[in-house]
Amino acid sequence: MVDYDHVFCLTITNSRSQIHANANRAALNIVNRYKERRRAAGINGPFGLAVINSRTMFTGQAVQAAEIVRLIREGATPSQIGSRVRELTDATYAFLMPADLFHVYKRASKRGDKSINWGTYTIGSLLDIKPILCAHRDQTGPVAKVRGFEAGVERLFRNAVARIREGLKAPFVCISYGGDPEKVKTMPGYEELEHAARQNGVEILHSVMSMTAAVNVGSGALSLGYAAAPHAFN
Repeated sequence: MVDYDHVFCLTITNSRSQIHANANRAALNIVNRYKERRRAAGINGPFGLAVINSRTMFTGQAVQAAEIVRLIREGATPSQIGSRVRELTDATYAFLMPADLFHVYKRASKRGDKSINWGTYTIGSLLDIKPILCAHRDQTGPVAKVRGFEAGVERLFRNAVARIREGLKAPFVCISYGGDPEKVKTMPGYEELEHAARQNGVEILHSVMSMTAAVNVGSGALSLGYAAAPHAFN
């Protein structure tokens, strides 16, 4: 509240975590107390703090954060940025391709999450069939099943290519990987994704998967996020 005049706090979907509710409570406390602190620091003017439910997880949050940074660099006002990000929350899709189905199943069952049940885990383990999971508008669940991790990653990339060619709501595709991010560039379908992004003015942002995400989905998993008009995964 002293170093900045306005802060945006993007949280994981509130259907999966109490972080959004807790951040809202903390924000109210800060907003009610900031005047004294800023006055003591010799700072005039109000302080703004916006807590926004991203309605997604993993790289979906990264897409929204990247758009905020882009707008700040372009000189957008806090109200313009807030309106824009709230529009994106309905359009953001985050996909996850797990490498270790056992890890995802165990973590999900502990949290009471039924997106991967015992039957899915058992059959998937026997036949190397894995679900592609999607987080969108506070809902998380499987959108496809594939045999093998690489086949799943290729489908993720091809789906993103189709969305890029149709036109994204924000010029970013964000990818996180539970390993060396450079390895992503050697995965099947990535070359086509990179080509489509270059042709359409879309930036691909890579990162190591966050510690929190990796703990829940296991090492070697890959997440991909973008913001687009409503569509079916293909």
